Amino acid sequence: MTSVGTPKAGVFAEGQAAVAAQRIVATVRGESADATYDGRGICYLEFGGDRVAKVDVTFRAGERPVGGLQGPSADLAADKHAFGTDRIRRWFGREWDI
Repeated sequence: MTSVGTPKAGVFAEGQAAVAAQRIVATVRGESADATYDGRGICYLEFGGDRVAKVDVTFRAGERPVGGLQGPSADLAADKHAFGTDRIRRWFGREWDI
């Protein structure tokens, strides 16, 4: 995972951490530790006027980044809010108005 060369964004760190945790648990249980990091992440871009765009991109070691841009739109602003709300709930176990 450390050789992937992904941007330093939380969404990528979250994906890497999930794989690391799965591999540690498998090793402790004596199981095959074969989980791999897929390099995928999404980032939101604010455009103002309640419009947001979303970049869905995959970074893999030795390859060019691959991805696409959606929006901007008001629907993606709602998607961004839901994404943030979900992360706060999972990470901190609470509701938090973002």
